[in-house]
Amino acid sequence: MPNQKKKTMQMTPEEQYKERKKWFEDRIGKRVYRNATTCTCASCESVKSEGLIIFDKQHAGYLCDVEGCSSEDPKQAIRYFDTMDEAVEFEKNKNTNDS
Repeated sequence: MPNQKKKTMQMTPEEQYKERKKWFEDRIGKRVYRNATTCTCASCESVKSEGLIIFDKQHAGYLCDVEGCSSEDPKQAIRYFDTMDEAVEFEKNKNTNDS
């Protein structure tokens, strides 16, 4: 994983976006999981607990854009993962960095 972080840090924002968009597109038809946010609406709670299935390329692009926009506020950062365990770990690390 450290090599991934180093690679990402050396990428331009455009390259990072393209790589992340490809990540979403590679998961069309698959379930992904999201970390928790402060929002407690039914939709956010459902996605946090059950994940969501990426339906098509347009949906993949939308999720990528939402993830990118949310990164401006670290406490509200939305990030999608292959497993719920990865999402929980991200949330733990995010909270550790807030302290």
